[in-house]
Amino acid sequence: MDNTKASDIYKTKINDLFPDIKVENKDAIVDVFGDVIDEVFIDFFNSTYIQYIDSKPKNKNIIEYLARIPGGVDNFELWLKVYLEKMSAQFTIEFQKLTPPNISLIYFSQFLDHQDIKVFFKKVSFPKDMKNSFEKGMNELFSEKTLTNFILAMACSCIGLSNSANSLNYLWIQSALFEDEDFHEVFNEAKKLEAVSKKASEAGKKGRAKRYEALDQIKAFAFNKKESRCFPNPHQAAIQLCDDICDFAESIGSPFTDRFTAKDRIYDWFRKK
Repeated sequence: MDNTKASDIYKTKINDLFPDIKVENKDAIVDVFGDVIDEVFIDFFNSTYIQYIDSKPKNKNIIEYLARIPGGVDNFELWLKVYLEKMSAQFTIEFQKLTPPNISLIYFSQFLDHQDIKVFFKKVSFPKDMKNSFEKGMNELFSEKTLTNFILAMACSCIGLSNSANSLNYLWIQSALFEDEDFHEVFNEAKKLEAVSKKASEAGKKGRAKRYEALDQIKAFAFNKKESRCFPNPHQAAIQLCDDICDFAESIGSPFTDRFTAKDRIYDWFRKK
């Protein structure tokens, strides 16, 4: 991500799209909206999850990379859902202040859904001197995929259209962070890959535990044999007990690589105790 403040982008866009809109204290409202955007976007893009996604090497497959996200794919998916809903709710309130005060929220939300400006003007009493600039601004807004999806999600969430808001938010994230690959497909495939990796890791842990369990048994047998007799030193004990200990190791399915090096390992055990 570059260092451009989100508020600067949105302030410019709002003024470009709605140059003639008659809203009291428009500049102050734009500033407030920009501050809200900065606050939430900064937390969003500075989060551990988004920092990880944003750091993906260009030649790295997004599914393979996502499968290794710290905290797990399920936790990231849940966090993302909750955070996007939070962003929509916070931004919607400020965004509404930029629209003419006589617009019904229901009609405005329906307009954002069907995007038919003629139907909207039939339902809403709109000042003639504002119609052209508003129509031009909304058409430009709808034409920009990333900006459109995010702002539509805000408006939808305001009147409880949560499913639409979530879908639009996911499209925004899909475009901004997942190279326009299908969001849900990326997550589902990442979860499968993560599950395979976890299974392999657990199998490895079980294998290591089994090997250490066998080693503990061999050591216990070796020390019991050593303590059952008297030896002048650990070296002599290792030499005389090597064959018995190696036979025991083979009997439990965990043989030494060879008996020559086995003697040195056994001696090392006796010497360190």
